Order: sequence, then C-alpha cells, then structure tokens
Amino acid sequence: PAPGATFFVVDDHPLAFKDYVNTIAALLGAKPARHWPQFLARPLLGPVMGVLPTISFNCPNTKLKQATGWQPEYPELGAGMKQVLGRGLLYS
Repeated sequence: PAPGATFFVVDDHPLAFKDYVNTIAALLGAKPARHWPQFLARPLLGPVMGVLPTISFNCPNTKLKQATGWQPEYPELGAGMKQVLGRGLLYS
C-alpha cells in the first residue's frame, strides 16, 4: 500500500449501533437495549445519545483486502465478540 494510505480494519457486514449493542447484550445473556424514539431520547439523554442508535458503522474493508489480501478472521461481529469476551473468562 502507498505510504500514508488509510484503511478500515472491519468485518464484512455493515452494522447499526443498536445491533452492535444488542449483539454484545445477547452474548452476555442480557436483555436487548431499549431504544427510544429520537424525539424523546435527544431531550432526555442529550444530542449524542439521541442520535447514536441511528448510526451505522458502514466502513468498507475492500481497499484493505485489495491492497494486502487481508481477510477478517471473524466475518461478523457475533463470532468475533464471542472470542473477545471468552478471553475475559466470561465463557468457559
């Protein structure tokens, strides 16, 4: 790759923030997070928390794959987070 090139090191699937939170909750055995409508969340929780659940982490890894031949070890969040959480002795 060219010096100074920027790459996204991410899995193969775009992910909304609410799906990120709920995937981790499910792996920990917790209930899914409550997501309030933006018109309620913004005034009660602040502007960032009001918008955060609507954000998508749609960062393509195509450039990195083409430049280096890299492939993600875990193609989706659930499998990768299960491995990460398992290292914390949450799974035995």
